[in-house]
Amino acid sequence: MTHTIYTTLHGCELDMGSLTSEEAALFAAARKAFGDSPEWHVFKQKWLNEVVRFYDRQKMPRRETVLMPLYRAVQDLGSRLMVNAGYARMPDYREQLLSIIETKFETRREFCEATGVSEDMLSHVLRGRKDLSIESLVDLLGKIGYGLSIVPVPKVHVG
Repeated sequence: MTHTIYTTLHGCELDMGSLTSEEAALFAAARKAFGDSPEWHVFKQKWLNEVVRFYDRQKMPRRETVLMPLYRAVQDLGSRLMVNAGYARMPDYREQLLSIIETKFETRREFCEATGVSEDMLSHVLRGRKDLSIESLVDLLGKIGYGLSIVPVPKVHVG
């Protein structure tokens, strides 16, 4: 199989070249269905169930199924349909910031102490009422061992 990367809306790269021929065929069918622009909920219900049934036949535990590139890519296709229909928005830095806080710090207060951002400002930023300047974001990320990168925006439409 060829080395093909699928980039999710969150910028996660999935190696679709590692799919078996059966997985690749299932993904090709899901992409074709995605191209027909179905309702997002109809797409997700049908295609995620197809993927789950595929792995169930192989006796794969569900906790492993949801980590497989095929499952994650089909789930992402459904998310793209939600964005296209206006039911969801493209992710931004707030989601990444919240993920860092939740995985690397015991509390938001601990994060604020480590970065020098007030709890009030953090609350406003995470709720979308205020934004951090690029300089402030770079500064606070640097204090906790992270950096800011400019990356290509994943296309919402997958062809």
